[in-house]
Amino acid sequence: KVRPLEWFFHNTLSDSYMENVYTLDESGMLYVTNRFVNFSGFTGMDKTSACTQEMPAIYIAQPLNYFYCETTEGTIFDPSLAPLPTTQAKNGLLHEVAGRYHYSLPGEKVKNDWFAFVNDNKFGIGIYMPNAQWYNASRGVPTTKYDMLENKSYDKNFFDFSDRKYVPSAHVNNYNYCTAANILVMEDYLPLQYEYAIYVGNVQEMGTSFKKLHDSGRMTNTSVNVWKKLS
Repeated sequence: KVRPLEWFFHNTLSDSYMENVYTLDESGMLYVTNRFVNFSGFTGMDKTSACTQEMPAIYIAQPLNYFYCETTEGTIFDPSLAPLPTTQAKNGLLHEVAGRYHYSLPGEKVKNDWFAFVNDNKFGIGIYMPNAQWYNASRGVPTTKYDMLENKSYDKNFFDFSDRKYVPSAHVNNYNYCTAANILVMEDYLPLQYEYAIYVGNVQEMGTSFKKLHDSGRMTNTSVNVWKKLS
């Protein structure tokens, strides 16, 4: 349970509340519940347009270079994703785009509400998030140069690297990114709660485990439906 910091405003304390619950079962499935309440009381929010909210955003280290997703058009097993935001959005397996691309898949195309990043043997990390409107995936800039100036991962206006005391993960853009997302308007004092699950294994194990979870109805994210209606 925390009051998070606003990193964009130089790590000032935000007027919000976050609570995360992590549960690991005997099969190795990790269940996550996120709850967020905004109590800032900003005025004029009723005039604010809906925007895409990541629920959640997950960054996975390489060498899990292949994006994997079972869709209504077939299975995506693709190592060619490129970074946001300069690339084109590919909205399905059959969607042809010119040049570099990332994936932005409508929820109705994603079977059983899960996707993954895996290696060439189809072993990796899968994420299950029901009731998402979009499932997005991209990659960082592949590099092996461990230097902040080369990679430009962080804005120097916000962070002081002069003493060179920072962790290796700050130096590189070697990551894979994916998020389940919904289009929402931020509502004051209304809790936003959603659940997702993570499983490590091969895609057959992921598919079996996530389908059981899907069929059980254990995760419905009905709170997200309320927010969708408000938007």
